[in-house]
Amino acid sequence: MKILLAASEAVPFCKTGGLADVAGALALKLGDAGHEVVLFLPKYRGVEVYEGSSRGVSVPLGGQMLEVSLRLTRSRSFSVCFVDYPPFFDRPGLYGDHGQGYGDNDSRFILFSRAVLEGARAFGFKPDVIHAHDWQTGLIPAYLKNHYHKDPFFSSTGSVMTVHNM
Repeated sequence: MKILLAASEAVPFCKTGGLADVAGALALKLGDAGHEVVLFLPKYRGVEVYEGSSRGVSVPLGGQMLEVSLRLTRSRSFSVCFVDYPPFFDRPGLYGDHGQGYGDNDSRFILFSRAVLEGARAFGFKPDVIHAHDWQTGLIPAYLKNHYHKDPFFSSTGSVMTVHNM
């Protein structure tokens, strides 16, 4: 089965809490079980990306098209695709600084969610299922249903959403 996991954090790459533990462990276990897994993460400051391939995609946001870099690499039994857009992700903290969330977190993760879908297509990874984790990826199932429903690339792709903390 081809599984796309989308999360805002995952060990060993970036972590603020339990979401990172779950997303990282799930990617590893599914890959170890023989599934083809690609984990999508934002490319935050300090995240090391090793050898791999890169693609650029245009992502719509607020009436404009933003150019986003995607960096695909291998990690043990799964692949990782980092969404690299420095104006949104090259910051001191993942979600905020000094205990305050960034004022543009909505835009940051809207871009990330759309970049995940565009990235899957750019790399030719046609998932059977997309597993979205927490509010940061909450728009992915909605985009899949409302914007990509007529796209043959995603015609047989299902989605599931996990909320880790209510």
